[in-house]
Amino acid sequence: MEKVSVVIIAKNEEACIRRCLESVKWADEVLVVDDFSTDRTVAICREFTDKIHQKAMVGFGEQKQFAVDHTTHDWVFSIDADEFVSDQLRDSILAAKRDGFTYDGYEVFRKTEYLGRWMFHCGWYVPILRLFNKKVGRFSDNKVHEFVIVNGRVGRLDGDLMHHTYRDIAHHIEKLNLFTSLDAEIVDGRGIVLKPANYLWYFALKPLLIFFRKYVVMKGYKEGVHGFLVSLFTAMAVTIIHAKAWEIQQNRQRKHVVAEAASPAASASGAKVREVVADGLDR
Repeated sequence: MEKVSVVIIAKNEEACIRRCLESVKWADEVLVVDDFSTDRTVAICREFTDKIHQKAMVGFGEQKQFAVDHTTHDWVFSIDADEFVSDQLRDSILAAKRDGFTYDGYEVFRKTEYLGRWMFHCGWYVPILRLFNKKVGRFSDNKVHEFVIVNGRVGRLDGDLMHHTYRDIAHHIEKLNLFTSLDAEIVDGRGIVLKPANYLWYFALKPLLIFFRKYVVMKGYKEGVHGFLVSLFTAMAVTIIHAKAWEIQQNRQRKHVVAEAASPAASASGAKVREVVADGLDR
């Protein structure tokens, strides 16, 4: 029978990681990659596993793939520290394991709680691929919004992966700040140049369309004020991402100008200008 390794990446997750670890006791191996937590995260993890690595995170995709690469078994289930496996999902995984895993990867539905409400709209209740054979699957290299890529057949398991997201509005904004910084680097890396000709689109019109898509098309209005807030913060994130990308580009441009001004050629040119000016003053 195949064995399953569970991988978790974490940083300062003492408030929720115990619940996560309790829910995966059925696994044959649990491996945690910790980004040098300063709270009790590592101490709590040691109660459940001795497979703990510490590594500074560059991006979510790279960090999760590092975890996958260090597992003992071929089959891997990836779970975040603020998630936990429902009883039904646990039973589905174990049943698939007993049957010999007839697919190369498996999707599960993730059920997310936001400020006390379980969300089924705004695109928050969708299947995500979390259980896979690492011989034919791996994480994307995305710094944020990473996903599993499987070169093979993908099935779907019964039961939900439970997700307790932001603790409060302040926590939501804190995470939004982190994710938008990573997204801004991606936008800049794609060669999207923020300039007066496209400010209106990226800073205003695109966010409005995103809000409309979340709140109307994805029926966020059915979630009441929770759906409104999720749609609003998602739209705000689009503006912030592109504002941060603009800032990156402006800072790079200023450094380039300063570097050019400090170059020997620029110094010589400046000396010639001063000579001409001085010569003119003498006359």
